[in-house]
Amino acid sequence: ALLVIDVQEKYTGTGSSRETSAPYINAINSAVDKAFRRKMEVIYISAVREKGNVRQAFFSGDIAVAGSPGAAFDGRLAAVPARIFSKYRADAFHTKEFERYLAERGIGTLYLTGIALEFCVGETAKGALSRGYGVTLIEDAVIPAFASSRKKKLDALVSLGASVISEKEF
Repeated sequence: ALLVIDVQEKYTGTGSSRETSAPYINAINSAVDKAFRRKMEVIYISAVREKGNVRQAFFSGDIAVAGSPGAAFDGRLAAVPARIFSKYRADAFHTKEFERYLAERGIGTLYLTGIALEFCVGETAKGALSRGYGVTLIEDAVIPAFASSRKKKLDALVSLGASVISEKEF
């Protein structure tokens, strides 16, 4: 399955983040198109918290409030039929419905794209690896929070068992 993690307006839709995210979103869209043509499962994951939920606000940090404009997926993302899961922690596997969905479909390999490599993408990769999933990060479709930590984080995930490929290799 191809995962598109947290590519939401709150993180990519304003100011310089909109401009700097453009090449990554183009690579994500290309990967989504390839996955769709291959009849591969495409899953969109969003980081949201319920409005007024103090517990979620405490544990989730600066994530979008459900139903707010910032919680919407970036309007530049490819629109394809996809399953959507919401989460309020960095690792998408904290959402049991997500894990159950993968198991029910016999999905054993995950290709990861999205934002932010150092947080949600990385934590989801670690969560998948700890559960025995094959994990491949599509390097040019993973948006780093900090460009300076990109290589170090990718190397750390490879040392845990992940693979890294380019969008063209995908």
